[in-house]
Amino acid sequence: MVVSVNISESNEELLKGLFEDIKDTSKKCIAFVGAGLSNAPPAEIPTWKTTFLKLCDYCASMGLEDIANKQKEIAFQADYDPEFLTVCFEKLRNTMKQPVYETAMKNILKPKNPGSSPAIKSLVNIQFEGVITTNLDMLIEDASGKAYKNGERPEIMKIITSSDGNIQGTLSRRQNWIWKIHGTIERPETWIFTSSEYSKSIYSNPTYCEALKGVIQGARLVFLGFGGSDPDIDQILSLLSGIFGGREDQHILLTRDGKKLKLDKLAYNNIRVIEYGGPEDHSALNDLLEQFPHFSHNNHIITDFDDSNYREWLTSETDSIDIRGIGISEGRGANRFPILDLYAKLYIRSKLSNSDLDKGRIRGGQRVELLEMAKAVRCLAIVGDPGSGKTTFLRYLARNELSNPNNPLPFYIRLGDVYEFSKTKEIKLSPQILLDYLVDLSKRLGLNLTPNGLENRINHKQCWFLLDGLDELPDADRENIVRVIEDAPRLWKSCRFILTSRPQAMTGKSIPLDFEVVGIDQLQDDEIRSFLEAWTKLLFKNASENLRQQHCDSLLYIIRRRPEIHLLARNPVMLTSMAVIHYNEKLLPEGRADLLEAVIKWLIHAKDRFQGSERKPSKFTEKMYREIALAMFDDNEGRKIYVGRLWTAKIIAKHFDGDEEKALEFLKREETETGILVRRGEGDLAFWHLSFQEYLSAEEIAGKTDDIKTGWWPILQKNLEKTEWREVICLVPACLNRLGSERVNLFLERLSEQYENADLSLKARGVGLGGCILKDLRVYGYEPKNVASWAKISNEIRPIFEEGEQEISLEDRYNAAVAYGLGGDNRLRNFEDTWISLQGGTFYMGAKAYAKDGLNFDPDATEWEMPVTKITLSPFEIRKYLITVAEFDQFVLDGGYEENSASEYWTKEGWEWRSKNNIIEPTKWDEQRFFPNCPVSGISLFEAKAYCRWLTMKELRKIKYRLPSEAEWEYAARQGLKSGQRFPWGNNLTKGELAEANWLGSNLGRKTPIGMFPKSNTVDGITDMIGNVEEWCEDSWSWSHENYFQNGTPRVIPKENDCIVKGGSTIRVSRLCRPTYRSKCNKEKRYDTIGFRPVRCLIEEKNEQWI
Repeated sequence: MVVSVNISESNEELLKGLFEDIKDTSKKCIAFVGAGLSNAPPAEIPTWKTTFLKLCDYCASMGLEDIANKQKEIAFQADYDPEFLTVCFEKLRNTMKQPVYETAMKNILKPKNPGSSPAIKSLVNIQFEGVITTNLDMLIEDASGKAYKNGERPEIMKIITSSDGNIQGTLSRRQNWIWKIHGTIERPETWIFTSSEYSKSIYSNPTYCEALKGVIQGARLVFLGFGGSDPDIDQILSLLSGIFGGREDQHILLTRDGKKLKLDKLAYNNIRVIEYGGPEDHSALNDLLEQFPHFSHNNHIITDFDDSNYREWLTSETDSIDIRGIGISEGRGANRFPILDLYAKLYIRSKLSNSDLDKGRIRGGQRVELLEMAKAVRCLAIVGDPGSGKTTFLRYLARNELSNPNNPLPFYIRLGDVYEFSKTKEIKLSPQILLDYLVDLSKRLGLNLTPNGLENRINHKQCWFLLDGLDELPDADRENIVRVIEDAPRLWKSCRFILTSRPQAMTGKSIPLDFEVVGIDQLQDDEIRSFLEAWTKLLFKNASENLRQQHCDSLLYIIRRRPEIHLLARNPVMLTSMAVIHYNEKLLPEGRADLLEAVIKWLIHAKDRFQGSERKPSKFTEKMYREIALAMFDDNEGRKIYVGRLWTAKIIAKHFDGDEEKALEFLKREETETGILVRRGEGDLAFWHLSFQEYLSAEEIAGKTDDIKTGWWPILQKNLEKTEWREVICLVPACLNRLGSERVNLFLERLSEQYENADLSLKARGVGLGGCILKDLRVYGYEPKNVASWAKISNEIRPIFEEGEQEISLEDRYNAAVAYGLGGDNRLRNFEDTWISLQGGTFYMGAKAYAKDGLNFDPDATEWEMPVTKITLSPFEIRKYLITVAEFDQFVLDGGYEENSASEYWTKEGWEWRSKNNIIEPTKWDEQRFFPNCPVSGISLFEAKAYCRWLTMKELRKIKYRLPSEAEWEYAARQGLKSGQRFPWGNNLTKGELAEANWLGSNLGRKTPIGMFPKSNTVDGITDMIGNVEEWCEDSWSWSHENYFQNGTPRVIPKENDCIVKGGSTIRVSRLCRPTYRSKCNKEKRYDTIGFRPVRCLIEEKNEQWI
């Protein structure tokens, strides 16, 4: 809604209601200031357009008139579109010497007259908690220095790079700060004017974006000095819409011309627009601001709260990491390592979509350090796979915050304990239950936390609520707890909240509103090394540095030389287990199931245990654990995470002659001796890690007979569609395999029969489940070669690659397509069938954003897609599919990277690069090989060209394989499209489940098997030219199509390191997936989202420059 006001009249009633909440000290209020306040008299600092034109004049005065006029013409034709202006600024800056450019800009941006505008003075007098501004000038700072006590100027955040530190953490400790997101005039290195500078700006840099979100979480925003058609307000509101969406708070946008705002900008109903009219210089804003009430935030004094006992208790609880199983001496307990010394940094993927969470995956998004994100975002939900370090992170954060009494006080709470507390006390679920639980905990442990003291503390000082284990709650009650978690931040506005869960448990209504959801990423190689170095340093305290390094290098070597183990090591708990087993055994087992088995056996110990005077072997102990684990999983009320000690004793009492007291004694001793079962609360037990419960359940199931009615199959059959059983079902075949691959064959036969008569959607899910199992079994060398029913059902899901079968969910299609590849993708069996012949001919390459009725008009066309150029191509053949992981693996196995045999495949420059950087395979190769029919990625231009040469040398015919020129690629992609048409079906990509291609809006967030989106196929049947992964072309980068060879020969520029990639990818927005769009990438870089497809031709038709 847009409300117009008359500045000449009193607006007291409107403003009184509008700013009532600003006086509320429980809610911070932040001003977001645009250029209008600086453009206003008396300063009259130039607008962005005027700044550009003055810089052109300055450039012309230096004798560079041709360049200046050309940039003026480009900007004029684009109607001074902001995206074009950033490129034009870049051209001018690169033409002028840096010192000259800086001097010119400082002169241009000088205030016309000294002193701040009345609007800025009024802004400062209101005393917002903080100011975020796009303005580079010093007007706000100068006015602030006169307004605040003792002339103290507020803290100024000067943004340079992503290494600037903890922005949000710094701001959270101060009031009256200014954050200049486009830089400050005093420091040219912070300026945001050019296209390359914008790529590092607040709108593109994930660190800044998340810091901005963290700063304004829970705040009321007042936008000042933005015009209705201002490009900055468009980008800012788009960036922040995810934060505004669904909030009850009203944010305020004061603008001169609110009617010009687009409706979609006002889609979030909580932004109220007040239009004050007046001249373009926004001088009328001063009259409106002077009618606002002046206020300042009051400080609250906290009484009745002594947290010393609580701090001491929580410090002891979080001070160390217990790692069990080190050494084999009888009765040896856990080794305790200081958490602040051993903790390894975790990284997350941000911006997980609802689809990601529904499918239990952690993909895509920006990679950011978890601790940095936790301090930048007020309400954070962390999802992670089993063993990813969620709980350890919360304990580390709590211990870290406790190290300084001035830090926010952490409250570490297991949600399972709160749930049991609510049931035991029969308390109604509301945010108050968190405080009631803490008070109850305090009474039991003598921590001196009083109800009034807690209320005062959380209402008026920052605290952390660290809420662990949403996934450990029963499915039926999880949503009720989530509603409590949603309401708590709205009630306690000074507090910060972190929630943890496995991905599968945070779906649908179990995703809390207003929480930023992130997923813990796998450990990278340098992070694995960092952990192992810390581990050996603590484990061998008295050893020499050389000895410690030898131990660390030995374990790293074992991990890295075995791809499957290397992949497992990316999980923190698995890595820790490997470190323990390697210390004890000096070797490591093969797969995940064997690794878990080894860990559990070491926790039980190698020697037998005693039960009273009766000797009980370790196998007996393990049997007890297996029965308990399966009983907890297969309970009639659903999977149990916590169980009573008496309940557990009854499960195993039959092994103690029915004596429940003896069973209780056994359980009590096992709690202290192995740590596999641990105490939760007064009388409950739980497995130390859910992975233990899952593995032991799987082992118990696999120990049953093969009888189809009474053996292991009925247990699995009834739980195939239950998400909480997924890990157990995937582990069972690995356990079955220990007695022979025939049992795995039997499992696949029964799985195939289960889905044999199902519809395609359900059948695809079944094949997808089988594919996940086969990935785990590859480490043991298992392949389903003799299971005819599995081959049959796998082949029956092939229609998922055909248009018209897209009613199957994207996730099910993805899993089924991956499984199809694991069994051998039949589409790739005949190499010759994977090529498309194109007859060549004349077409017009590129696009333009002007002349709507002209050739190849596209409103989103960029300068570097111009000019539209006539190209005439000879006939050629292009690959129907991108080169897959399985195909590239043949190149690797054939010595494609080896010193003695591979140099002939590489260009001289490429081989020097390979040798210098010791490149032996694509990036993340151990992971990529688990997805054989996905396109290979993580390769440089040099590697793509080496593969093409390798194909040429293997080819008996006179055929040469090479990368396509940009012209050939675009010609192939646009076959059958009309002038200006982007895609085969029209000009827009669909979001979500109906997506025609694997682009950002499909929410997949990772590459997919080739040809999984048949709607995106070209008229000739070429797949994946829209999205999935971008594709290397032979051409060097250039900023336009000027002087392009008319016969489509690639333009290769000596010493140009950037090359052209085409097609968009799974992380690209729609306009970057257009066939005319061209991106530049350094030819030495290796990206997860760039692959390639070759073209081929007769050798006689092309000269050596095509090699």
